[in-house]
Amino acid sequence: MNGLWYGPDGRAIAAQDAERLLSDWPGRVIAEDVIPAGPLVVLVVTSFTVIAAAQRPPGHQEARFQDPRLLQEQPPILWETMVTVEHSGALIGRYRSRGEAETGHAQIVAHVYRLLETMHPGQALAALQQARMW
Repeated sequence: MNGLWYGPDGRAIAAQDAERLLSDWPGRVIAEDVIPAGPLVVLVVTSFTVIAAAQRPPGHQEARFQDPRLLQEQPPILWETMVTVEHSGALIGRYRSRGEAETGHAQIVAHVYRLLETMHPGQALAALQQARMW
């Protein structure tokens, strides 16, 4: 195991197991909502990624003197929520557990409905991109 691929329990898995998981898209989707928005639809999908997301945001710089408690290893980020309108999409949420992903998905869907009360779907997507949940 090389730590590149992970199972749903957060443990490293072999390449063959990762290939099996990656080829099973329906099995990796834990929540999916299609939200009507006039002539368009907003699609919100939360799925298991198999490959850990970057642990730090782009451009992050390490502090020169770090608190040792901050260096403790955390579970990998293995779930993501995407919001798509027509041909545009945005990665909105990232999570370390399935439970966090399910909760985050529900919060994002509720937020999308609130945004659509006053915005065009494209504007709502732009607002979501500005207020990422991670």
